[in-house]
Amino acid sequence: MSTPSNNSGSAFPTENEESLLPGERVAAASEVPCPDCGEKVRAGLVRCWNCGCFLREDIANKFQKMQQAPQQVIFSELSQTEALPLGTEEDGGFQLRVVEATPARTLPQSEVYGLTSSEDADDDDGDAEASADAPGTAEAKGGSAPSETKKKGNPPPDTAVGGVAHSVATGGDVLLEVALSEQAEDRKRRKKRGVSMKGGARTPGGFVIFCPYGCQIEVRDQHRGMTGQCPKCRAPFIVPTNPPDYGHKERQVEEAAVAASTSPTGEWTPWLIDVHVHDVNPEKLKLKAGSLVKEFAEMDLAFGPQGLLLMTLAKKSGGLFGGGGDKNRPETRALVQAHFKDGKGVSESPAAESRQYSIAELSQLRVVQPTATPGDSMFAGIPVFGEYQIAVQMPFSEGQHPRYLSFGLTGFREFTAALNAIVPEVMLVAHGAPTEDKFVTSKCHYTDVEIQAVENLPWYQADAKSGVVLAGWRCAACGLTISEDGRKKENLGGKAGKGIAKAKCPKCTNKFGEQPLYTLPSHLATPALAGEGAST
Repeated sequence: MSTPSNNSGSAFPTENEESLLPGERVAAASEVPCPDCGEKVRAGLVRCWNCGCFLREDIANKFQKMQQAPQQVIFSELSQTEALPLGTEEDGGFQLRVVEATPARTLPQSEVYGLTSSEDADDDDGDAEASADAPGTAEAKGGSAPSETKKKGNPPPDTAVGGVAHSVATGGDVLLEVALSEQAEDRKRRKKRGVSMKGGARTPGGFVIFCPYGCQIEVRDQHRGMTGQCPKCRAPFIVPTNPPDYGHKERQVEEAAVAASTSPTGEWTPWLIDVHVHDVNPEKLKLKAGSLVKEFAEMDLAFGPQGLLLMTLAKKSGGLFGGGGDKNRPETRALVQAHFKDGKGVSESPAAESRQYSIAELSQLRVVQPTATPGDSMFAGIPVFGEYQIAVQMPFSEGQHPRYLSFGLTGFREFTAALNAIVPEVMLVAHGAPTEDKFVTSKCHYTDVEIQAVENLPWYQADAKSGVVLAGWRCAACGLTISEDGRKKENLGGKAGKGIAKAKCPKCTNKFGEQPLYTLPSHLATPALAGEGAST
């Protein structure tokens, strides 16, 4: 408990001190006020704990003298062996001395870490004896040979070890070589252990498991399915058996897909996947452009001698965790195709739902978007299925809402080609949609490569399957064409072409403008090599 401050300096207890216990009064009586800030501090302290002021005048005076006195610099005299004579001014005031390089010696591991084995000791003794008997030793220089006790004992600092100076033997290069050699040996040891062992086990053919409390236990394959007791914590554990073959179903689906790829679906061919099917309720229909773009289900279409087959491969799950049925669609498709390849019937197919339209019913098919006149469609000419999309009305079925199929340009061409193969008299025409690919050909100003710009570009851009690519650019002022490769080579409009609208045309020097030219990947021309023509 802290005592209240008494800045008055009086030794008599105040009203607050009278409420203290006897022991607390004794502690308060032994406190003195700080002469600087007035805070109570214990008697005998050197400095105040609050402001740091010295409480004793003699110590404060000594501290001031220490601060005022300059710190003395102590110089040590060099020995005569270390002193070197000064050189001339050309040498910078120093005299250079040539030191003969001593060859480095690789130390054994025990010698580097201060360990001494019996073999190393014998080798050191042999080296010392050899150096003593060899000519040009200490006796030849006038010195005396080292005694036996000095050979076997630890050499003093800066003395020779095995004929090599201690500073050289323990230099940075030597230690680096030792570390690299140890690292290489460790890599070989790990690689060898990884080939012969698995699961971190030290025993070949074994593997490591964990007990319920996390202790590592090494077991062998022959122990699988057996129970044991942990040698550390004595907890019981079960050695796991071989894991089940979870990939059996995946391999089965892959095999079915491979089998179906040779002759995909037997008599039901061709096969169109992920076609957008719209079941439209006329009472809830909104006559607004794009109102039915997202209202569809993806189904597969198959054509055969018996007519058209419309299949729902997987329904969306309505359980607690939402959808998930669509993830199995490729697997179900492969199984259904293999089913039809074996000549089995429609009613037995693995598909979730199937609807077969006969040859007679296919004569009722008609295009409802786009049409020549708004009166030909129940949608009054409004593109409810999206701009530049083609919608086909399916035959009516009792008790069901009208059903429509929507395609891009490429999908509609595939559908009509498959339909005409089994029902040639049914001709579906989408008003305004190009029936074939047409191009406008021009040459690049820089590379002389042909640029085949596709006509009716909006239809291709709205079709994800067309895959149109940027082929070049056309000047808005003079009509000069430049390929995309030529634009990049000449750096016209920047690296990415973002500034091409304001770039100067190399022919008319006006602003080039932004008029891109697109083409199909099969008609994209590339610059030719020297001596070759343009390739497509």
